[in-house]
Amino acid sequence: MYKTKETIALVDNVTREHHMQLRIAVIPADYPDHSFADFRLQSLQRLFDYGADCAARGMLWATPEQGIRRDQAAIVGSPHAVVSCPGLVATSFGADDATQPAR
Repeated sequence: MYKTKETIALVDNVTREHHMQLRIAVIPADYPDHSFADFRLQSLQRLFDYGADCAARGMLWATPEQGIRRDQAAIVGSPHAVVSCPGLVATSFGADDATQPAR
């Protein structure tokens, strides 16, 4: 996972240099009972449905900063918790980071 964060940071820097905006979709830290090694059909279908629902409502994508902030604030959910979409929760933390000047 560490290399993934490094790669996202590198890609984010390149996109900012070219005046583009990077958006990512993440599996939230508080997504209930998720394991990256769980390839059972039922688990994958539930995850796919979650992503499809978020995308259909326009709430799937977030900036890298928003995604990190969201996961830092997340409390690991219960198996019955309703998890909000990454884009919805990410934007509730403040101004859209993509509108900020490039660093």
